[in-house]
Amino acid sequence: MLLARATAVLGDGDGAWTAEIAPGWDVMGNANGGYVLAIAARAAALHAERPDPVSVTAHYMRPARPGPVTIATEVLRGGRRFAVARSTLSGEAGPLVAVLGSYASLEDRRPDERMESGPLTCPTPTTSCL
Repeated sequence: MLLARATAVLGDGDGAWTAEIAPGWDVMGNANGGYVLAIAARAAALHAERPDPVSVTAHYMRPARPGPVTIATEVLRGGRRFAVARSTLSGEAGPLVAVLGSYASLEDRRPDERMESGPLTCPTPTTSCL
C-alpha cells in the first residue's frame, strides 16, 4: 500500500478525523513512529488548510498497532503564510502520539519533491547479531 493511501484521513469538518493504521507499516507489531506521525501531521495540515509541514514535533505516549484511530486537531494560530496546529492521534488504549507543527503552502516556492513508496521489508529480528 502506497504511503498516500496508508496515511489517508477522513474528517468531519470540525477538527475530528478518522484513519486506519495499516498492517505492514510496523516493526515487530508496533507501527513505525514516522508512519504514525505522518497520519497525525496529515490531519493537522488538512485542518490548517496548509499542505506542507515545515516543522513538526511529536511526543509518543504508547506503541501504536494496526487498526482504527481518531485524530483531534486544533489550529492554534493561522497567519498569511504559516499556521500552527496540533493533533492528537488516539487508539483503543488512549492517546498514542501528540503532534505540534507549523504548516505552510510551499507549492509556489519549489518544485514538487514528494515520493511515493510502500513499507520497507526488514529482515526477521534475531536474538544474536553475530
